Amino acid sequence: MMISWPIYWLIHLFVAAAMWLA
Repeated sequence: MMISWPIYWLIHLFVAAAMWLA
């Protein structure tokens, strides 16, 4: 994989949290 998995996970979690809190 080209993209670092930690960054991808962090972004995914951030988006999920934003949608949950929104």
